[in-house]
Amino acid sequence: MGDIVVLVGTSTAGKTSIIRALKDLESDRLEDGGDLRGDATLLKAMIKYNPNEIEILRKVMRSPSDIPRAVDGEFHWKEGISSEEESEAKRALEQIRETGNSFSDVEKEDIRNSFRNMELEMFDDAFESSRRGKKIIFDVLNVDALAKHVLMRNFSGPMRVVLTYCPFRELSSRMEKRNKDAIGSGELSNQRIGEFPLMQFSELYTQKKEGEVAFEQLT
Repeated sequence: MGDIVVLVGTSTAGKTSIIRALKDLESDRLEDGGDLRGDATLLKAMIKYNPNEIEILRKVMRSPSDIPRAVDGEFHWKEGISSEEESEAKRALEQIRETGNSFSDVEKEDIRNSFRNMELEMFDDAFESSRRGKKIIFDVLNVDALAKHVLMRNFSGPMRVVLTYCPFRELSSRMEKRNKDAIGSGELSNQRIGEFPLMQFSELYTQKKEGEVAFEQLT
């Protein structure tokens, strides 16, 4: 069975950098994670509600995963597209935005359910890849959900769960640099809004109990 590596940690702690480094060492290792799954889930919803517009965008965007980001204003065009093709693509993006703004409550709940199931589907896909002999790495915040799913699916393949730790005091400065780099490069999907990583820190780490070792002291 293929080896599974799971990185647990807050946003901006360095999980993506570790994934890239491991992929450089093991090019055959598959990659998955929340960001990739989020883009795929959004794209699936867009295909359902705007199939014609998605076909237009597939012809001019660098890859299908870039389409959800383009809706938010982050453009990655294929080389050599004409100004007419770009104009047509931007009209398609505007139509997708208008469709999203007019969703009914039932449609909104349908999309929310897709995001709720996203993480469990990622676990199942990882288990299946392992059974086929494929190595895979992905990141997750809720390690308890992973542990419960391993037990529920009775999965017994090789798995390493690794904590990616970044001190609390460094998260804010890392987030500031990350956001400046994202704006400067146009990769707006790399932005992290508000106190997002700091809130995740409070979900992942708790106050130590007697006899436990502290990671750091916060004041």
